[in-house]
Amino acid sequence: MKRLYVYKILLAVLLAVCVAGVFFYHRFSTRSSADELYAGEKSRHTDVMATSTDGIAAMAGYEISYEDVDCILSGDVVFYNGMPYTRHYTVHKDGVEYRAYCGDHKKNEVKSTDKVAFSVTNDRLLQKAFLYGPGSEYAWSGFKGVSADHRQLIMTLTLNYIRHGQYFDVIDEFYKYISETKRDEIILQGDQADIEIIDDGSKENYGNYVSLKDYTGYVDKKTGEKRRRTRIMRCKADAENGVRISVPADTWLHIRKSGEKEFTIHKTGKVTIMGGDRFFFSAEKAHKGTGTVKSGKGIPGVTVYTVDSTQVDDDQQLLFGTVASSSISMDIEWTGEKPVLGKFSLHKTDRDSGAGVGEALYNIEMEVKNGTQSLRTLVAQIETDENGHGIVVMSEYGGLGTYEITDMPFGTYRIYEERAPYNYERNSAVAQLVINEEGEFLSVDGKEVSTSTELEISWETWDKVISGKIDLSIYKQDAETGDKSQGDAVLSGAEFTVNYYRNFYNSVDELPEKPDQSWTLKTDDSGKCGLEDVVLQTGTITVQETKAPEGYTLVNSIFKSAKDGNIIKDSSDGIYLDRIEQDGDTVRLVNGYELVVGNHVVRGDFKFKKVDAEDGTAIANVRFLVENSDGTQSAEITTDANGEYSSSADDIWFGDGKPDKTKGSLPYGEYTLTELRCDANKGKYKSIAPIKFKIDSDECVFDLGDIVDERMPEIESVAKNSEDGSKFIDPDAETADITDTVSMKGLDIGHRYKLSGSVVSQESGRPLGADGSTSEKCFTAYAEEMTVDVNFRFSTDSISGSALVCYEVLTDEDYEGEVVASHEDVNLASQTVYTKEKEKIRGSISVHKTDDILETPLADAEFTLYRASDHEKLMTKKTDKAGSVEFTGLEPGEYYIKETRTPKGYIADPGVNSIPVSVPESADEPPVINVQNHYGMVHILKTDQEDGSPLAGAVFGIYDDRGALIAKAESEENGQAVFYGLARGTYSIEELAAPEGYEKADKKIQIDTSKNEYTMDDPVIITNQKIKEHPSPDTPNTPDTPDTGDRDPVSKVILLMCFAVVSVAGIVFYRKKFTGESK
Repeated sequence: MKRLYVYKILLAVLLAVCVAGVFFYHRFSTRSSADELYAGEKSRHTDVMATSTDGIAAMAGYEISYEDVDCILSGDVVFYNGMPYTRHYTVHKDGVEYRAYCGDHKKNEVKSTDKVAFSVTNDRLLQKAFLYGPGSEYAWSGFKGVSADHRQLIMTLTLNYIRHGQYFDVIDEFYKYISETKRDEIILQGDQADIEIIDDGSKENYGNYVSLKDYTGYVDKKTGEKRRRTRIMRCKADAENGVRISVPADTWLHIRKSGEKEFTIHKTGKVTIMGGDRFFFSAEKAHKGTGTVKSGKGIPGVTVYTVDSTQVDDDQQLLFGTVASSSISMDIEWTGEKPVLGKFSLHKTDRDSGAGVGEALYNIEMEVKNGTQSLRTLVAQIETDENGHGIVVMSEYGGLGTYEITDMPFGTYRIYEERAPYNYERNSAVAQLVINEEGEFLSVDGKEVSTSTELEISWETWDKVISGKIDLSIYKQDAETGDKSQGDAVLSGAEFTVNYYRNFYNSVDELPEKPDQSWTLKTDDSGKCGLEDVVLQTGTITVQETKAPEGYTLVNSIFKSAKDGNIIKDSSDGIYLDRIEQDGDTVRLVNGYELVVGNHVVRGDFKFKKVDAEDGTAIANVRFLVENSDGTQSAEITTDANGEYSSSADDIWFGDGKPDKTKGSLPYGEYTLTELRCDANKGKYKSIAPIKFKIDSDECVFDLGDIVDERMPEIESVAKNSEDGSKFIDPDAETADITDTVSMKGLDIGHRYKLSGSVVSQESGRPLGADGSTSEKCFTAYAEEMTVDVNFRFSTDSISGSALVCYEVLTDEDYEGEVVASHEDVNLASQTVYTKEKEKIRGSISVHKTDDILETPLADAEFTLYRASDHEKLMTKKTDKAGSVEFTGLEPGEYYIKETRTPKGYIADPGVNSIPVSVPESADEPPVINVQNHYGMVHILKTDQEDGSPLAGAVFGIYDDRGALIAKAESEENGQAVFYGLARGTYSIEELAAPEGYEKADKKIQIDTSKNEYTMDDPVIITNQKIKEHPSPDTPNTPDTPDTGDRDPVSKVILLMCFAVVSVAGIVFYRKKFTGESK
């Protein structure tokens, strides 16, 4: 019995665990569902759970002074289905308080903070939610009679559904309302909702309240009914916004839509006036009193803001909105009729200059329709004053003697020019002025040019002076040649000032101080400039050259007619005057349209003096060449007995004009003076560098000063033995090597010089004539003083015991054909060297033996020397460890060498039988012969693939590049197999038979004996693998059961419940069994 009691307790514990598991599963699924997104309406939440339950402001005690700072204030908790879901929030922005809502339930709970940032969202549905939200004048009726918490909850859930798709049943009706209302078509931003009324004429801004009075009489065009009317006004608003008003009783509303010409009349009902529309009110003539337009509303503007915390640790966001609406109210006061009359004025200008034009007379006629005919009556005349303003000289109305016709009644007027001013064409334009209840309308030749709702208008008109095109061409030329320029002077760049005067003048002295028009012209490369298609009226024109072209003087300009070549003006003032006279209905220039203007070229002379650089004495008869810049003109000149020259005293003449020695010999430009080689300076003096000078001033002599000539360079030399620097030649030397060191002064830096040396016998005084006894040395001077070595090498056979003298001659490439310096004295000891008799010498031959691939020295190679003349065998020697052998004591002559034995393993080049060699006269440089042998052996090492041990009994075959088997070899106990006597080339090695118990290698191995040596130390290694028995396949492993990693709490709960059921079943089974046993 006691045991049964224990099992009952155990059963109760298990049942409690199951109940707890079900509760926590329900709790988990509820909290998880709050974060799910539903695409349609079939899956909806009926209750939610919030993440916080404290119901207290998130930052209790956090004080924010929001009067002057933007901030978020977190308020009371709002519950949904008994669970806390959101809060009341307040946002302060720019000193204004707004109700705000949680913007994203995926973010953290919003806390009070003054670290905020604002942004605007243009989502249309969010705008409509705030338009019809709590606190708006357009608020949804469903918000009436419900608590503030309920309103806060509906708005919060609606905004989250719009933004993130979280749907709850409680928002059904409100969301349907904002989705289906017509305002879905137009939602404006807050700053687009403003509406104002302005006066269309004066542009006076009435704002949102307008007080109107009748302005003038009005005649309905269709019925002819006379009515009162107000001023024309315009609705100033966003193009999508407007105001909807009701038409007052006894009043008509006239609206002209933006872009239309006619007014539409609305007599009753509600009418919408859109932004840009023009409108006015009218009433019957007899109607008096006032009319009030009830407040008319436009489309509201909604701005939706998001506000985010800028604190790094926060992730929170709210939404709030502003709703702006505009309303318009108007009062209309109708009074007794008062006369309304129009005004007109006129202003006349010159069409081209814009200046006022006087003495123009205009007629103003009133047109009255009489059936199909129009009767015209002259009612006023206007005559313009000197400033072009019209003065009323006759008027049937008001304004006589003033600048404006006044008291003009409604009607149509015809206005035209009756008389044009002197020298002006009459303007044929006809204006029509219409004055009616809507204002004044001015049309010219049927085209409306001006309107005014103030019944006051002015006509801006013009007259054209009788004129014509003036095409004046100016041609620039050289006054001496009558055509092209001289020297470096040009005809381009000359500047002319052309002045025009409206009146006629006969001389320059009569001209006023300022012209009416002026132009600055510049000649082009051809020397031409001019006026093209310039329209001028009668008057006077002047032409003055204000800037001469480069290389010419400005004084004494010559003006000629291009037509006949006659000189029109030749004066120092340089001003050409002509008249523009009327020629029928146009004008003409009296002296013609083409003008030639000539200038005198700048001319000058030059002079200089030629002197010696050392003593300053004059150098006479030195010739020079003077050239212009392009080399087209030149002249040779010569200095006189005093070394002087002046072009003014010479008869040279540059340029194309007729020579005139009262002027300079050279026209404007750059010139080059070059000294020519002649008897006066050749071999004595250096030429000067070319001198450039410029003639740029008229009637001036340019003094080039003294032109100094430097003397030619000086040289001296010292000859010596090149080997030891002595004055003697070694008697045993086969050649005489002499170095003649030449010292020079007075060189020109940069000049290219040549020293020509020759060896002369002191005894005969004649050149030695042996090969190498003459020598040349070219160099470029880098300093004024230099030392240069001239080397000689020649045989000493014919000069034993002689004294040899070195002569030197210096030339300069800049002085072709001239010797600029020489050093030739047969008795001068410094230039002399001496020789003695020389003894016979014997030579030697060196042979060096190497490997042809690695180039390592080869010992034990045997060579035999033979004399070429009689093929006598002279000696046989072997190479040492260094691969060298030397044959000595040989007389100069021809020999040949044969290789009689090669080193072990090497083969000789089959193409070389003997090697010819010459022993020279000099023993200083014995001939050296390099001989190479080819290593003709190929070593193979056969090894076990696994342990690398050598294998014997493998048979290999070697094949040439054509695939022919040329040899076989078998590996020995050390695994080595060797092929012998192989020439340079490519081969392939194949294993023909494998050692016993080994598999045969199945691939050929390619080798190249021309590039590599296959020695015992570096053999071709070929491995073999033992023949293996095939084992039975392994039993596959059975994989363990995979770990699914399932840690789902639901699965755990289900597992726990299953465990509980099994436990209960076990206990029941046990009880039955226990009871049976007890029984």
